[in-house]
Amino acid sequence: MSISVFVEPLDSGFRASCGQPLALSADASSRDEAIGLLRQKIEERLADGGEIVDLELSPRRGQLREWLNRNTETDDELFGEWEEAIADYRDSVERDVNAL
Repeated sequence: MSISVFVEPLDSGFRASCGQPLALSADASSRDEAIGLLRQKIEERLADGGEIVDLELSPRRGQLREWLNRNTETDDELFGEWEEAIADYRDSVERDVNAL
C-alpha cells in the first residue's frame, strides 16, 4: 500500500503529513527523519487494529449525465452529435421491443 505524503520545510527542520483518514504529521530535523517518524505513527495506528480499505460504490442513476453536464462544453459539435446518436439509439430500442 502507498499513500501520498506532504513534506514541507520548517524553520526547525521538516514536517511530513498525510490527510484523512489518518490525519497525522511528524516534525524532525531532516526530511528523511520526518518521513520515518510519520511512517512509525501510521504503522502504530495499523498495529492497534486500524485498517485502510477501499470502498467500491455503485454510481447513482443519472450520475454520468450530471458529470457530463458539469464537465463538457455544450457548444462542442462532436459532443452534440454523440448525444444525438445516443438519443436516436435509445428511441429505436424503445420503439422495437425485440431490438435487444
